Amino acid sequence: MSRFGVAFGIARLALGGLSVALALSGSNDDVAFGSAGWRTAFGLVGAAIASAGLVGLVRGLRGDRLNPTPESVRRRRLYGAVVFAIGLWYLAPGFAEGAVRLGLGYDGWAGGVYGLGGIALIFHGLALQIDPTGLVRKLRVNEGKGVRTTATVLRATDLGSLRGQAKVKVDMTIDVNGTPEQHSAKTLLDRARLALIEGATVDVVLDPADPTIFDVDWATLREAPATER
Repeated sequence: MSRFGVAFGIARLALGGLSVALALSGSNDDVAFGSAGWRTAFGLVGAAIASAGLVGLVRGLRGDRLNPTPESVRRRRLYGAVVFAIGLWYLAPGFAEGAVRLGLGYDGWAGGVYGLGGIALIFHGLALQIDPTGLVRKLRVNEGKGVRTTATVLRATDLGSLRGQAKVKVDMTIDVNGTPEQHSAKTLLDRARLALIEGATVDVVLDPADPTIFDVDWATLREAPATER
């Protein structure tokens, strides 16, 4: 279960449901509409937000993971642009005098609720513009999901100390489908092992679609025999 997904889903469901209720109410002193058309638009947008919140809530409860594709990323960004625009529409009346002439105006508690809601939707819309593909693939290989292979250490560069250990940059060759490719990774090692790490081998998990995304299992570091150093 994703706690953030559940919480944000509930928040959108509540905000959307409130918008629908206000649009359907015969009269309300806290939200003013420029015309019947704007009232209808406010209700329809609220219904869409509530629907998206319900979907997000269900996905959060199930613990669904992102599975990005180029097409899903394109749709995600388009949806994010719409969410961003709605956030601006919710937020603007709190700052613009006479905004009701532009379709929507607030008084009392509604200004605070829709101000916060608008800010949340703006940030959500911006976040949806980020391509999550690289992050999702990195998380998967960190969980050990990918192609298992081995790497051979070429050299280790001492970058200083952290928590009593040496912070090092390790240059290595990774076996990618039988072809050695050079990559680098950073880790913490006991200083006593720095002189022994050259030529060592270690297990690596690669992303099958992008071998530049990998995770090194440093617990499997095997020092090379003394004759090979």
